[in-house]
Amino acid sequence: MVTALKKDIPNLRWIHMTPPLVYSVESYEGNAARMKVGDWMRKTLAANDVVFDLQALESNDGACQVAGVWRICPENRNSASDPSEVNGVDTSDGQGHIGKKAGQRISKALLLSIYNAGK
Repeated sequence: MVTALKKDIPNLRWIHMTPPLVYSVESYEGNAARMKVGDWMRKTLAANDVVFDLQALESNDGACQVAGVWRICPENRNSASDPSEVNGVDTSDGQGHIGKKAGQRISKALLLSIYNAGK
């Protein structure tokens, strides 16, 4: 789809975002699959477009992982001490909503990606 749109609108700049992670690393929750998609995006799209690596920000560059599967770090995940304004506090490990403090930090990185795409 992106290739077709690039042909139709050649001056349009693209920002791709890696899929968000959840806290659980159980296979049925999908973080390993999300990591594969993110890896593909970085390898395939970064040469010509901006890739906003949400996974790296959520997991503190992979510092939060179990058996090689990245997950959202507890300090980035919404909690009772840092709830999400929209989602409150996650109630299961299969969720990975960002807390307000992490959201402020990550949103600055997203704005920088938009700026870089406009260069």
